[in-house]
Amino acid sequence: MPDGYYYAKVPAKKTPLPATTDIKYLEGAILECDRVQIKYVSAAQVEKDYCLEPLKIAFFDGFWYLIAVKKGETQIQKYRVDRIKTVTILEDSFAPKVNIDKILGDSVNVWFDEVRGDRVLIRVAPEAVQFFKERQYLPLQKTIEEKKDGSIVIETFPANPDEVKHIIMHWIPCLTVLEPAPFKVEIKAMVEKYLKEC
Repeated sequence: MPDGYYYAKVPAKKTPLPATTDIKYLEGAILECDRVQIKYVSAAQVEKDYCLEPLKIAFFDGFWYLIAVKKGETQIQKYRVDRIKTVTILEDSFAPKVNIDKILGDSVNVWFDEVRGDRVLIRVAPEAVQFFKERQYLPLQKTIEEKKDGSIVIETFPANPDEVKHIIMHWIPCLTVLEPAPFKVEIKAMVEKYLKEC
């Protein structure tokens, strides 16, 4: 007998967001717009303290991130929650400088930023068109042309190349970058490097 009716595969660790005091501190600081001090261990195992203005806790591709801005700065930063060792709420409030809900609404992965970059044009092969018509894979994705061969041309505005690179590589050979030329060359070089190392 089956165990329930539905199943959803979400790429996550066994405990994606631990129910710890530090998480509760972050939730409260976000709600009350209080600055926090965190002790963070980077991927290179370097431990450092940061004074942050926490904006959201967000889930992308199996990891939870604290989305925040460093005190006195405007650049959005992302900190893996599982690498945060301690959280201290400071008696220092702030007014958010960015509309994080809009920014997250326009994002498709963790490589987002507040400012969108130049337009990228991508051809989608006929065999993948239905997927790209039914789901937004790329930031601000919009179909701008439908070709006679069944392919489509879409435009997207990545905040930085990494926001779309991984998606393009995932869908090769169904996606082809048309513009801008430097980005097309960069993707081609990535594919050639991969093929050379196979």
